Amino acid sequence: MYEYKSFMRTYLLEYIEYRTACDSWHEHSGAILQRIDYFLRTAYPEGQALTQRMVDEWCSKKESENAITWAGRVAQMRVLLRFLENRGYISGLSVPDTSDVCYSASARRPPNTLSFESISRFFKACDNLRGYRSSTRYHMYRRLIIPVLFRMLYSTGMRPCEARHLTTDDVDLSEGVLLIRNSKNGDGRLIALHPSMTELMARYDAAMAKICPLRNLFFPNWDGGTLKRSFIIENFKSIWHSCNAENATAYDFRHNFATANINSWIGLGDGFHDRLVYLSKYMGHSKLESTAYYYSVVPALAGILESKCEEALEDIIPEVDYE
Repeated sequence: MYEYKSFMRTYLLEYIEYRTACDSWHEHSGAILQRIDYFLRTAYPEGQALTQRMVDEWCSKKESENAITWAGRVAQMRVLLRFLENRGYISGLSVPDTSDVCYSASARRPPNTLSFESISRFFKACDNLRGYRSSTRYHMYRRLIIPVLFRMLYSTGMRPCEARHLTTDDVDLSEGVLLIRNSKNGDGRLIALHPSMTELMARYDAAMAKICPLRNLFFPNWDGGTLKRSFIIENFKSIWHSCNAENATAYDFRHNFATANINSWIGLGDGFHDRLVYLSKYMGHSKLESTAYYYSVVPALAGILESKCEEALEDIIPEVDYE
């Protein structure tokens, strides 16, 4: 377990406690906060108070760092500064504006195009798992969770972190609806399940209830806690490469969901503006630019953005009644 040792230790631990109490603390946030603590401890071992110079140095972009990674580091510092200022610990410190970077298509890794055949092989491998660790309980949980969890990511387009934090109260199998309480941008939303996915999740729920009857999380770790981020990353990677040569990540299922939906709009005529807005709400994007990005990677629709490059996005997409 990481031990915070910088002069900001007390404030960082209070920040972690606050985020945990709000159920908005994630492993990725913790990893960056540890790096902030290490930076302050090594670069300013005699430091006593956080200064703008320290913030600027942390927020400076490294030559080897891509724009999205840099923006992520800055975003974590921004949230931390807001917390500290709200508590009266600091005043007037700021970070660079990264809004243009975060939603720039050029800053993103192009999504992998996953073929139907490669996805089919992957799910077949998920259904035929063999254990590779000594813990029998781990084997049991892994073989129950993986076929359902990855199919849910594929069929809903939800973020892996959202799936890991789903509670049993968030899953309404009678109606086939998932409640996402704490998304990446802090907004809640509902996700409708396909009937076949609802049926699969109901069978999983009944099986998991027998070995973990008092669980709070829908996909618990073998010890009852939250699934680790590494569980999804490592298992996806090992299973995918056992049956496919090309590279892919679990997050590519989210990209696949978006592009598959947009591809289905081709030839439907007018109305794609409204569909884009609804897809954006469904996927939990805080800005329409995030969803509009997928237009640029669907060849038949890329020209829509190109032809409108002189216009604001608000001019491309008219207002739609969200209700």
